[in-house]
Amino acid sequence: MVDLCRIFKIKLPRTKFLDWSERYNSYSRKRKKLSKHRNKVTRGLLKLLYKLNGELSKIENLHPFEATQNTKTKRAVIAKVYKQQRTIFETGKSVQDRIVSIHKSYVRPYCSW
Repeated sequence: MVDLCRIFKIKLPRTKFLDWSERYNSYSRKRKKLSKHRNKVTRGLLKLLYKLNGELSKIENLHPFEATQNTKTKRAVIAKVYKQQRTIFETGKSVQDRIVSIHKSYVRPYCSW
């Protein structure tokens, strides 16, 4: 996103990416990970992902450019992962055909039963 804003000479959208990355890092370093802290961090990261995806869509609509096929597929996979993670967060149940990796979206979690 930084590169796109630099190319089109527009102001970088306001996101709290650095704040949330710091919060996630402090949570991951904790020895006792309480569920209320995990829920706060997960909710914030999901909102951040939603906002970043929306900002990228706005930039693409205002300044049309030809994105590579690889970029388009990754954006589609990220949108699908966001929906899956939001569903898991809200319901607490697993999702069918969950995507594990953005770069290898065909990989699914291994289940031995």
